[in-house]
Amino acid sequence: MPDTGRSGLCAMFRPVFCPILQPAAADDGRAGLKPALRLPIRPVWVPGVIWLAVSHAALADGPRDFDADTPGKSYTPYTVAEGYFQIESDLVHVTSAAGTVTVQSLDPVFKYGLSDDVEIEMQTGGLVSLSGVGGRRTGYGDTVPAIKWNLYGNDWQVFTAAVRFGVKLPTAARGLGNGAVEFAITAPVQVGLPYGLSLQVQEEVDLQKNQNDTGRHFDYQEDVSVSEGFGKTTVSLEMFAESATDPNSHALYTADVGVGYAVSSTVVVSFGMYVGLNRFAPDIEGYTGFAFRF
Repeated sequence: MPDTGRSGLCAMFRPVFCPILQPAAADDGRAGLKPALRLPIRPVWVPGVIWLAVSHAALADGPRDFDADTPGKSYTPYTVAEGYFQIESDLVHVTSAAGTVTVQSLDPVFKYGLSDDVEIEMQTGGLVSLSGVGGRRTGYGDTVPAIKWNLYGNDWQVFTAAVRFGVKLPTAARGLGNGAVEFAITAPVQVGLPYGLSLQVQEEVDLQKNQNDTGRHFDYQEDVSVSEGFGKTTVSLEMFAESATDPNSHALYTADVGVGYAVSSTVVVSFGMYVGLNRFAPDIEGYTGFAFRF
């Protein structure tokens, strides 16, 4: 049989093609080329094999597990999966403090996974009703656009950390906000513990308007929580502290409990309560809400 040109191809592309094309065995009655039954392990194949394996795993796994800020006051260090939307909202949030009752409802936070480790957020003020000795005021709350960047552990590692930047825009109705643009930077960190427990520590620093003048001050918030999952239910216990450099402000402390229930792999409903531990904190807060991804 005339030469098929295999020797010429091998001379040019031997490292790649010749392992695939081998001459037929002399005693099987066939001639020419046949596919090789096995490929020798050579360095040239390694990058391609790794790329195929990683790509296949990513497609097979789909987006990472769903996680939400609710329940509790802290932000989750995980971000929304790239290309997905997530909505979180209070159905109703009631605060009783110093004879004033504030009811906030339908205040959704819209989130979008901008990349594998970055999400953008738009926190709306919702409907706010404030009742006290000065009468009753009702209107819309402030708006907070934000961006969150997961620094490590976004694929559910034992240690996970993120940083979040937010800007409060004074969209609240008159008498329901302070009318100032304010800034916040938050660093949530989560650590896995034995027996299925999870520890989260969060530090936040805000630049806020003073209570009695147009000056500015720093506001510091510390949050420590421990959570445990029981099937589809997650229970969290939280301690919260807030202090500021404004001479007219006072430190406050609360003890919080929250419960979340996973209706499905992408839907969570939650409720919780915050109890004031000193006279400067709100007496009690209660809320119920939901979160879902699509």
